[in-house]
Amino acid sequence: MGLAFSMDGETFYKSYYKPVLLRALLTEACTMGDDSLMWEEGKLRFWYVTLDADKVPRIRYAELVPANIDTRQIWIDREITSGYLHSDPICGEYEVMKLYWYASKPGTFYVYIWDEGNQDWILWSYYSYTDVGKLAGVKITPHSRMIKVVFKPGSYPATVTAWVAAY
Repeated sequence: MGLAFSMDGETFYKSYYKPVLLRALLTEACTMGDDSLMWEEGKLRFWYVTLDADKVPRIRYAELVPANIDTRQIWIDREITSGYLHSDPICGEYEVMKLYWYASKPGTFYVYIWDEGNQDWILWSYYSYTDVGKLAGVKITPHSRMIKVVFKPGSYPATVTAWVAAY
């Protein structure tokens, strides 16, 4: 979840630090709303409503601490039952990006970069994932303004979580 601010209520600016709420609960992934934010003591305090397991609304609280790292969620416990799982494009010019993931089945993660000249995606690198249920990560330096990630599990169904941290 990102942050934008405005001095006049008409023109908004994205926060340089781009705070992100990570590791949402399963219910938060599909039911999150009625949020309220307050900046205090160097923290973004965040209250929001989700449904509990019995579908009863609950008020939740989180603190988002700004950092000079741009963290972007790709998938949170996303189930794949056939084929490949494609991310949305991840944009930005960064010197270093780190891709992190874990999944319920072994598989392969592919990183594609956008080729400005040909206006097409090209395969940049791929990573085999065999240590099921354990966090894995790689440092990538794609030298491109846009990447996307694709996951192909070895068997179905599979559940995957992935995110990128850029510096």
